[in-house]
Amino acid sequence: MKKKSIIQKKTDWDRCYLCMLLKDDYTEKHCETHHAFDGVARRKKSEAEGLTVRLCVPHHREGPEAVHRNRQMMLIIQRAAQRAYEKDHTRQQWMELMRKNYLEDE
Repeated sequence: MKKKSIIQKKTDWDRCYLCMLLKDDYTEKHCETHHAFDGVARRKKSEAEGLTVRLCVPHHREGPEAVHRNRQMMLIIQRAAQRAYEKDHTRQQWMELMRKNYLEDE
């Protein structure tokens, strides 16, 4: 079952999460849904837990800052996902779900 994003506000759902976060730019409206975690099983968990954001094409898959090409950009999303999840869950629950602490190097 798909759950609405717990990372990105509903009012900003038609805007690029990274444009807003990194550039304070709220203008990009041509966005695609991005799952914070890849791989079939983790993608399903992302959908079920609301660990999704909307990204413009350059931030999603085509530019130098695209999360599918740039590990640092992907890590920004994954850390945001963990922070959002841990607002209502414990670290232990996160570790049971995703098996990795993305916040350990902060």
